Amino acid sequence: MDTSTDNRTPATATIRPDGSGVVVIDGRTELIAESTVERARARAIGVLVTHAAEQDRPVSVVSKDPSGTAHLVVNPNGNVEESTTPLPAQREMEMAPEVS
Repeated sequence: MDTSTDNRTPATATIRPDGSGVVVIDGRTELIAESTVERARARAIGVLVTHAAEQDRPVSVVSKDPSGTAHLVVNPNGNVEESTTPLPAQREMEMAPEVS
């Protein structure tokens, strides 16, 4: 299995306080509609893990929710970890849509 996330544009996962959100991976958009932020996070991670498994490589993700913004790596085996190579601040803000 490839363990690098390469230089592709990171996926984005945006979760709103009402449990709605969106995951964007390689230009594909998946809407999320859950009853809580926690459930929406779990759903977003599920979408990202599925994509990572299909590609057989980790996926770099800019995640934004009511608690803040994080740069994560989602692995095909379901492990999620904070990235050790964060995106530059300006690019991070461009990649992660605003949460309202």
